[in-house]
Amino acid sequence: MVLALASVGTSQKDWGEIYPFYHWKLFSQPLGTKNIHTEYRVYLKTTTDTLYRRQTLVSTPAFNREEYTYTLDYLIGEAIKDSLQNEKAKNNLLIFLKHNHPQASRFKIVSESFNPMELLKDPGAYTSSTILTLTDAR
Repeated sequence: MVLALASVGTSQKDWGEIYPFYHWKLFSQPLGTKNIHTEYRVYLKTTTDTLYRRQTLVSTPAFNREEYTYTLDYLIGEAIKDSLQNEKAKNNLLIFLKHNHPQASRFKIVSESFNPMELLKDPGAYTSSTILTLTDAR
């Protein structure tokens, strides 16, 4: 009980959780039995950049790290569906990205796959594939 209460304080200060059973994500995203994990990442490019830059998953003024990740995953999932609402979903994703990365004008959504144990040994041990490219028309 003490560790759970301590985790409330540390998570509010964005220090992480010291008690692993405090947060529900342990049960909603277990990685223990999977060897390969896939997640979406945002690469962005400003008007002065020549290459896309990979964005780390961090808190933003509007979202904490988990909220940002889950919102991004949901919006990407909607944008890549084969449906009549596809353009609207892409526009919603672009609005979300522009809100969180106002300096960027071009965005690339990349699916990255990795083995968590291999990633600990080599931070570059992941495979990536571009699934969507968005450009701000402004």
